[in-house]
Amino acid sequence: MSQWQVHLEFSGPLQRAMQTSELTVQGSGTCTISTVLAALLHCQPAAAASLGIAPETVASALPPGLLVLQNRVLLPLRPETIVQPGERLTLMPMISGG
Repeated sequence: MSQWQVHLEFSGPLQRAMQTSELTVQGSGTCTISTVLAALLHCQPAAAASLGIAPETVASALPPGLLVLQNRVLLPLRPETIVQPGERLTLMPMISGG
């Protein structure tokens, strides 16, 4: 089983909730958006609370209003979207209000 590592950058309320602007997560098997988010939610409970989703549900339902960027390009927010190991992703919760 292959091991992977992905570097994450955070912005907005997610960065404030986690009190950091970046973090590296690791996992094994296929590297997808859902496995990267599951790894994040397991190691950072503050991220789960901020995104409003539990680690065990991220494989089938991703957090609503989350933008995932790779090199400033928006990725499709689907659980099965492949992420290359070693990649740098930016997680940006959409902000609404008035």
